[in-house]
Amino acid sequence: ETPIITGSGGNSGGIYFYTPAAYIIIDGLEITSATPYSMYGMGIFSHNATHDITIRNCYIHDIKAAQAGAIHTKRQASETGGTYNWIIENNHISNIQYVGGLETGGEHGIYLSSGTHDVIIRNNYFDGEWTGNLIQIRSAPVNYNIKIYNNIAYIVGGSHRYFSFLGDARNVNYWNNTFYVDCSGSPAVCMFIDTCYGTNANTYMILNNIAYMANKGSYNFYRSNKAAAYCANSGQEILNYNLYYPSKPTTSPNEDFGDFSFAADPSFELVEAQVFMLNSDSPAINKGYN
Repeated sequence: ETPIITGSGGNSGGIYFYTPAAYIIIDGLEITSATPYSMYGMGIFSHNATHDITIRNCYIHDIKAAQAGAIHTKRQASETGGTYNWIIENNHISNIQYVGGLETGGEHGIYLSSGTHDVIIRNNYFDGEWTGNLIQIRSAPVNYNIKIYNNIAYIVGGSHRYFSFLGDARNVNYWNNTFYVDCSGSPAVCMFIDTCYGTNANTYMILNNIAYMANKGSYNFYRSNKAAAYCANSGQEILNYNLYYPSKPTTSPNEDFGDFSFAADPSFELVEAQVFMLNSDSPAINKGYN
């Protein structure tokens, strides 16, 4: 039987690291909230610098608060030390929503706050209705050495805007992720990249992703702060071998989406049953970067 941690409102969460912690594995828990939190509601929250933390095989869902999050690292004062060597894998994260109180935009599935580095986010599944970001990386001091791969998001309904918000970080590898999005965000964006926020040297590899945006008037990819004034130290960026639906993006300024990126229906096996294997005739087969 799966152990269940259930919150009951107020200003709290499921698992909090109040003091520096290290070498901890959280495996196979269900974390939820019976009633909305009046302020901060987090599934797993690192309040201080932590390292060598693994969070895997957990079901974190239906957390509603003035600021809500499934997995959240605390802002650190510098790049050195801080929060590092985290692995977040094989989790099911669903229905993380803002319900009023502090601020909109304070709700995230996985939030890597400033000074977080050497993190792997892989094989996680996001679904349900959202009002915030599935994965967000931002704020100074810069985050670095982040690997995000093999994650799937199936978001239908809700008023979410940014499904992946990557900003003010360096050495980020973003591979083999699949987004299926149909919601009422204004606008909704599968991948929102803010790589040139501030003057940090950014190196991004964004390869082999599928961004399927079902609702018209939204973006499967969008970039901000691409202007040269923001990107004097932007470092290397590889954005290629991605599949976009319904069309290859044209909205981001000064953007090169790569000669091997293209627009097509990826031909998933059965979207309604959340089966995202590719049919044998899928145009995505053998089109990625090896």
